Parts: sequence; structure tokens; C-alpha cells
Amino acid sequence: MANNSQNDQDNAKIGGVLILVLIGSMLWFCSDDRPTKPTSTSTALSTASPNLYLSPEDLQNPTTFGVPTYYPDKSEARIICRDYAKRNAMNPATVDFDWAVPTEQMPDGRTIVKMKFTAKNSFGVPGRLAAECTFNATEMVDGRVFEIVD
Repeated sequence: MANNSQNDQDNAKIGGVLILVLIGSMLWFCSDDRPTKPTSTSTALSTASPNLYLSPEDLQNPTTFGVPTYYPDKSEARIICRDYAKRNAMNPATVDFDWAVPTEQMPDGRTIVKMKFTAKNSFGVPGRLAAECTFNATEMVDGRVFEIVD
């Protein structure tokens, strides 16, 4: 009889431990302990972490993708490029710009302005020139004025 009560106590202990293990396993498998956002940023080209997490807020924020938030508008870029071309012409007072001014806004935030104009050289002879200006999100980063043959 004493042996049966000892077996019953052992079975109760084993049963209690099994129940605890079962409950613990269920909690562990069912829990979602992942962070709501990753702790490190990843890109689609990253081999270390191929998953890319984007929340709806990230999609609304253009800086999420490294794209600048300010783009110089085309008319502003044209004005700055015109001033640059005049400053770099031999005789700024003689500069006469063409009406057509091709301007491109690139997806990466750059704006490229190309303009042709006529200006007199140091001998007073008119020549054809072109100016090409490149802007990033905040300023002009490259500009050049060169002679052209139309």
C-alpha cells in the first residue's frame, strides 16, 4: 500500500512537470516576441538580412529610401544656372539665352539644366556657348560652360 502511494506521488510530480513543460512550450511557440521594427536597417540588396521591413509610415516618408526631401524646382534651377553662365561668360552683358531650356529632374533628386546661348568673346565676336548645371537636393554641385557648334 505504501508502494502505491509512493507511485501516485511520483506520477503526480511527473504529471505536474509535463503540464508545466507543455504550457511553457505553448507560450513560447505562440508568443510573438519579434520587435515591431527591426533593430538594424536593411536594404533589398543586403545579403546579411534579405528581409526588408517597411511600415506604412516609412512609405509616407521619402527619406526612408535615402531620397532627399527637397528638390529645386525647374524654374529655380534655371535661374541659378543662368546666373552661373553669365558669371562665366567673357562678356556677361552680351549673353542672350535661347528660349528652350531642357531641364531634367532625376529620380535620385538631381536636377540637370542644359541651356544654349550666344555671347561675345574678348574680341567682340559672337559665339555659341552652352551651360550645363547639375543640382543635388540643396545646391548646385557641378557646372560648366563650353563652346558649341550648331
